[in-house]
Amino acid sequence: MSLILSLIIFHGGQTVTPPNPKPVTETYIVTAYTAHCDGCSGITASGRPPMEGVTVACPKSMKLGTWVDIENVGRRRCDDRGGAIKDKRLDLFIPSYDAAVRFGRRELEVEILKEEN
Repeated sequence: MSLILSLIIFHGGQTVTPPNPKPVTETYIVTAYTAHCDGCSGITASGRPPMEGVTVACPKSMKLGTWVDIENVGRRRCDDRGGAIKDKRLDLFIPSYDAAVRFGRRELEVEILKEEN
């Protein structure tokens, strides 16, 4: 309400409706990883431990803490990075090695929901 009042006052009493940005959905290559391997620390780039149903590794162009909605997967938080994770690629954390292998490589629609600071 205060934002709308500020816009009305700022624009000389005219009613101004800010544009409603449409969510952008793009096709990403989505793979899966597990933290159960030689050399894996069990801590993500964000400092959080990886969590099933939450953690996704994302490209450096996406801020850590950004939430995404992945087609047929659901909402995940960008908590990790990966050497092979470049633009338009995501890597889901799945604790089971076998399940991660079964997930394979998929082209899925991804919507960026919220970037955290």
